Amino acid sequence: MNKKVTVIEDVDLIYYFIKRTVDDAFLVLTNNEYHLFVDLRYYEAVKNDKGVCVHLLNSSEVLYEFIATLNVKEIGLVYDYSSAKLYDALIKLGYVLYDDGAQILQKTSIKNQSELSIIKEACKIAETAFESVLPSLKEGVTESEIQSELEYLFRKFGAEDKAFNSIVAFGEGSSIPHYKTGNTVLKKNMPVLFDFGCKYKGYLSDMSRSFYFGTPPKKYVDAFNAVCNAQRLAISNIKAGITCKEADAIARNYLKSFDLDKYFIHSLGHGVGVKIHEEPRLSIKSEQILVENNVFSVEPGVYFEGEFGIRIEDTCFIKDGVCRSFMSNKIELTLN
Repeated sequence: MNKKVTVIEDVDLIYYFIKRTVDDAFLVLTNNEYHLFVDLRYYEAVKNDKGVCVHLLNSSEVLYEFIATLNVKEIGLVYDYSSAKLYDALIKLGYVLYDDGAQILQKTSIKNQSELSIIKEACKIAETAFESVLPSLKEGVTESEIQSELEYLFRKFGAEDKAFNSIVAFGEGSSIPHYKTGNTVLKKNMPVLFDFGCKYKGYLSDMSRSFYFGTPPKKYVDAFNAVCNAQRLAISNIKAGITCKEADAIARNYLKSFDLDKYFIHSLGHGVGVKIHEEPRLSIKSEQILVENNVFSVEPGVYFEGEFGIRIEDTCFIKDGVCRSFMSNKIELTLN
């Protein structure tokens, strides 16, 4: 068998293989060995890890000298998650480089039972924290205050960190999908949107909920019901063997029947694991086929600029050929 060598420097992908979080490190994958290169900050903690050959990285030359001993001409990188510095250095040393990302990222997209159990717990923590923060939503509170409390609750309930900067949007800010939480004050009769998740044992959850703080106008009610039904329809009909493009179309076509598809300005979902955005990508362009034990978000949404946005998102997975949600799917139209 020809020796295959792949060099990984992305902290999340390194965690995937060795279940260790180490910054400024390199992981060299050969046919049957993991070689981890770390500096003195991490060496003592990891030097006795089983299943990993640990090398002290005093300088980058230690890595390159080791690779030279492998007697290979070609080296794989995950191009999307590799630095230009590493790429240039290996090229200058005479190696032929290729993108091994498809194989690596396909591997990470199919979870084993342990990974599914960890993600399930990450989803449970996120949902419990969300439900616990709702009583704090009162007139006069700011987005940032609720964001801070939510992220504190993640840790209180067992998470090690947030999955990303949680979005708490009051009023017209909810119409911006990647809104930056600020100091908008909650007032009666305002739309509210949350987008959040947490990290547990290195794996992430992702969830969005929208509701109206007060008495919603008909336009909000109609859009809310359409988005909720689009999400339920998608979860009920996504199955192993269909393409990501077909999965996206389930929700998109439903919203189109209400002339709302033009307000659905992002894809239906994305893979969730050690990264918050990974394979598979449930988009209108993806021909990737969904398979058993894929984990991904299902998050249809509609956004009316300057008015409000609605997004309902669960982290889901394929089990026994069908799509299931890790969340309880408790969704409320209003909070009074």
